[in-house]
Amino acid sequence: MWESHIGCIELKEIVEKNREIIIYGAGVMGQGLYLLLDKMGYGDHILGFAVSPHSDHLNAYMKKEIRCIDEYDLSRALVIVCAKEKYANAMMSYIDSNKCGGGVIYTGTYTLKDMFLNSKHVIESKFLDKLEEINLTDEEFVTFCIRQIRRTRLDFEVNIVDHCNLNCQCCNHFSPIAKENYLDVDNFEKDMDRIKELTRGEVDRIWLIGGEPLLHPSLIKILVIARRCFPQSHVTLNTNGIMLLGQSNEFWKVLRDTGIELTITKYPIMVDYDKINLKIESEKVKYAYTLSSQVLKTTYHLPLDIEGTQDMTESYMKCWHANECITLRDGRLYTCPIAAHAHHFNRYFGKELNCGEENSIGIYEVEDIYEIFEFLKKPIPFCRHCNIGGYIYDLPWEKSKRDISEWT
Repeated sequence: MWESHIGCIELKEIVEKNREIIIYGAGVMGQGLYLLLDKMGYGDHILGFAVSPHSDHLNAYMKKEIRCIDEYDLSRALVIVCAKEKYANAMMSYIDSNKCGGGVIYTGTYTLKDMFLNSKHVIESKFLDKLEEINLTDEEFVTFCIRQIRRTRLDFEVNIVDHCNLNCQCCNHFSPIAKENYLDVDNFEKDMDRIKELTRGEVDRIWLIGGEPLLHPSLIKILVIARRCFPQSHVTLNTNGIMLLGQSNEFWKVLRDTGIELTITKYPIMVDYDKINLKIESEKVKYAYTLSSQVLKTTYHLPLDIEGTQDMTESYMKCWHANECITLRDGRLYTCPIAAHAHHFNRYFGKELNCGEENSIGIYEVEDIYEIFEFLKKPIPFCRHCNIGGYIYDLPWEKSKRDISEWT
């Protein structure tokens, strides 16, 4: 049985009666549901997260395991499907409800919003007050709330190089207009050692990205450092794949030895991805596609407000980058990659977007990781430059013409 739009009170009553619960959906909404149930005292009732078979490259969230749905014993389990409605039907096709002894229920954005509104103590009052002034969709509201409570462990990305060999239009790392720049290996090692010290090595994920990271002449050293500092973390090397077939035997050996996963974004360009897949598989290296092996990259346009007239709290609350795509750069952590890399925009176009240090927190200036978590939960001055309401999604992918209109 699939009950839709179940409310907060009803869900609580159901969860109280079931001590074997599986959350089907390991995305942001699934994480949010777990955190809310944990705060309500039912964390021990959750056996883990379930995913569809095509998502089995995931491992764990918040110390709860992730398995394919068909790997669980469902004979006594209650399965809670927690995802946006447009994804729920596809997920349900993988469940044989007759095998679920505790039944199957669906909780979508409506339910999570209800739960957050009945748990106001988890969100700072200044943000709740702001809700009365701005028009957030249910999805924006829920996504924001989840980001505010889920940060119990750090994850972050770091540009290995700033420039790229592909140069996509509207790139939010500004790679098409960035100067050739390579991450300093010694500084990277120092920064990683400091984050290890602050987190006691408990970091969920590290994304080694760019630009195109395969351009870095000392990439192998960077991979070794990342794994040495964080032996238990999920480390990924993100690439457009163009240079993969030309990599050395040492490159493939290091990926095997470290267990670092290749994550490939598939672009509508003349690249033989089938050949790349065969090469990776022959090298016995872990890999996945950013979206899927069947989905080609599109573009989104985030217009920057050069004058900085946006309400920074509203921009932060509506932004899906904020406190989600945390970026390490030069010993400092930023709540988003745009603020971390916008200095390329200023230099290339002669503008003065606020890229000062007040937009980040220094990892050598704090006493513990909790200072960093608190900083990441707040808007930064750069938020005044992001016109979130002007976002346009799913534009056809094109190479950059390096025109200012791509970013404004």
